[in-house]
Amino acid sequence: MTFFKKLSGVLAAAVVGVTGSAWSYGSTSPAAQIVVNYTDAAGVGFNDPVLGNQRKTALEYTLNLWAAKIKGEYPIVVNARCEALGGTPTGAVLASAGPITASAITANFDRIFGYTYYPTCLINQYADSDFEPTYNDIQVRVNMDVDNS
Repeated sequence: MTFFKKLSGVLAAAVVGVTGSAWSYGSTSPAAQIVVNYTDAAGVGFNDPVLGNQRKTALEYTLNLWAAKIKGEYPIVVNARCEALGGTPTGAVLASAGPITASAITANFDRIFGYTYYPTCLINQYADSDFEPTYNDIQVRVNMDVDNS
């Protein structure tokens, strides 16, 4: 299995871990729109002249799979960057994803289960409102060390 197929699988698992199992807001709602901000410096990570486009393709493929399962009106904004996260020749973290800030998790929303915590990207879809308009929703970190021997 190639690195990018593995990356797509890991990112899908990480993003689903952030949002819980796939859900549908409503049958008439459009598929969720996901906006990706690549935050790497020029020439690094997702902006690398050799591997950057392949990395973007893997991430965007994964996010499109996820977006097809989620319905909602509000864009889900993802910040993505590559970092040197280390590893060994036999094991390494490929990628992780999570809410950008601790304040991006909301509890006890009245339309769904009480005393349950949800990332803002889900609450926005349920509530038809952007609860945290000053924050993006998800941070994705990809380990660029796995591209090295």
